[in-house]
Amino acid sequence: MTVVLLIAAGLLLKSYARLRSSDMGCDTENVLTMRLDLFGRRYGKPAQLVNFYTTLLEQVRAVPGVEAAGFVQAVPGQGYWGDNGFTIAEHPPLPQAQAQYAIFRYADPGYFAAMRIPILRGRSFQPDLKLDQAAKWS
Repeated sequence: MTVVLLIAAGLLLKSYARLRSSDMGCDTENVLTMRLDLFGRRYGKPAQLVNFYTTLLEQVRAVPGVEAAGFVQAVPGQGYWGDNGFTIAEHPPLPQAQAQYAIFRYADPGYFAAMRIPILRGRSFQPDLKLDQAAKWS
């Protein structure tokens, strides 16, 4: 039993080392990430959340030594965060077994610069979300 556990632990460490050295499509050196969940009455409305995140991002960007800062729903390599089914308006819905799914992440325009993710074609999106638009999403 001890030999089996040692082999399993060795394989697990080897897999972990391989995972740490794999290319995630972004720069992971000198990058700080953190998870933030806001609940309760104080942040119950979308406009309150937008105000909080906007203020927080401005304050983080003002910290000496910070080169870039941004928000994203889940960073690369963080794991599965769900997918959502979708339909195409011009086509009839597919049966449940053939449904189409897509994984998406919310991100602000500063996220790509903060993670040093190059945009190969096109341009980044602009921060044009208005608070009244966010309130409509509730």
